[in-house]
Amino acid sequence: MNCVPLTEDVLALTLAGLSTDQGNLAVGEGIAVMTMVSDRLLGYAREVLNEWKTQRIEEWKARKALRVEIGKKRKDIDNGIMGLEGLHRSLAWEKEGLKTPETSPGLVKSYTEIYQRLRVAYGIPEILPNISETVDEADPKSWKQAITGKNKAYWLKTAYDEMTSIAQMVVFEILPNMPFSRKALLAKWVFSTKKSRDGKIVKFKTRWVALGDLQKKGVDYRETFAPVANLASLRLMLKKIVPDDLELDQSDVISEFLNGDIDTMVFLRQPKGFTIGIGVCILHKSIYRLCQAARIWYGVVDETLVAIGFKRLFADQAVWVKINSDFQCVIGHVDDLLTGGTRARVDETKAALQKRFKLKDLGPANVFVGLHIVRDMANRTIMLDQIHYAMKILELYGLGDCNAVSVPMQPGTQLLKTNEKLPEHEIKLYQGMVGSLGYIMNCTRPDLAYAVGKVAQFASCPSAQHISAVKHIIRYLKGSLNTIHCI
Repeated sequence: MNCVPLTEDVLALTLAGLSTDQGNLAVGEGIAVMTMVSDRLLGYAREVLNEWKTQRIEEWKARKALRVEIGKKRKDIDNGIMGLEGLHRSLAWEKEGLKTPETSPGLVKSYTEIYQRLRVAYGIPEILPNISETVDEADPKSWKQAITGKNKAYWLKTAYDEMTSIAQMVVFEILPNMPFSRKALLAKWVFSTKKSRDGKIVKFKTRWVALGDLQKKGVDYRETFAPVANLASLRLMLKKIVPDDLELDQSDVISEFLNGDIDTMVFLRQPKGFTIGIGVCILHKSIYRLCQAARIWYGVVDETLVAIGFKRLFADQAVWVKINSDFQCVIGHVDDLLTGGTRARVDETKAALQKRFKLKDLGPANVFVGLHIVRDMANRTIMLDQIHYAMKILELYGLGDCNAVSVPMQPGTQLLKTNEKLPEHEIKLYQGMVGSLGYIMNCTRPDLAYAVGKVAQFASCPSAQHISAVKHIIRYLKGSLNTIHCI
């Protein structure tokens, strides 16, 4: 039987010989039939689609369960390997008459031997020369530059001190191997000098840091956020301390990131120059530049302060207060701590903190996060300035010898968006200048607010006119270095 497709032409010819009522009835019945067929087809399509979705969901659940099972087995294997390594180390230490790796002086002794060997090899005297006799040269970028430079005696000594401190604090152990599913992270040396106001070197500083950018989330770390004190909180606490004639002392935590126990299994390659045999380091505590280092350190500070009766503020979780008969507060910014209260309470708090970690007492607060704190106890006033930071801005952008101006922006200046395309390095330079001015504006220089707000509007597409305008602000900064912000 041949079926004729139901098209508009066929339907028109079919309905041509029918009366109006008959035609309307036929059209209605046809539409009803077509609607019923369409509904059945749609229902069937939905059933097929739902069945397909169900199959895909079941397959996804099965794959997920398989991945979880594989992960558990891999973790069991890793734990088994670590258990065998631990048993091997325990047997070795028992053979030497030692109970735990923490009591073993092996690492310190080995690093001392390495230092003496390097000192002789590079012709470094046992007694270091006076630091005032050192040569002012660029900070080394690698271990090779440090050990062959003019100040190699100090760089080697500070590197030895760093490794001795790490060994004494049991930051890591050295294993002959590690689980096959893990990879050791790279680490490097960072060398820096601290200079006085007249440009002379007063301190050499060496850190052994991890390359945290190579870490994998969920494997080497979990959470990274660590709060620091807000500038508004600092102003508020100063506003409370000064009128009540309370004390405000500053402390610096020594090797702050080495005080917290690490929360994941992290492996590092041994430090260059101080390698002991063939093996890798497994961390017991965090070190510098790990993604989670700041968060772990914040947890140590918070736990210590809460244990001695302080409460963390909900609005700013880097500020702790204790209100009994006296008001006390602690403001934290990484390793810098400000302690406020009566003299007896401040000394009591610092003594409690020194029981938990090494603390360097800096006396009355002077410089905190780049802010110079000037306090007049007799008149009960306090002022903030950023003269040193402003001078750094002038030196960084080559405007140290520029002519100063009296206003941050000339009256009637119109900054407009143009089609001018600047090289990428000039755009980055412009953005850096705007960012530096924005920081000093928010902290102590509200007189820059209008001008900085205007130039910040063109941070993504600056022109030569905009660069000239932002340099004009820096020239004004030079002419107003002694401006002080009163609290």
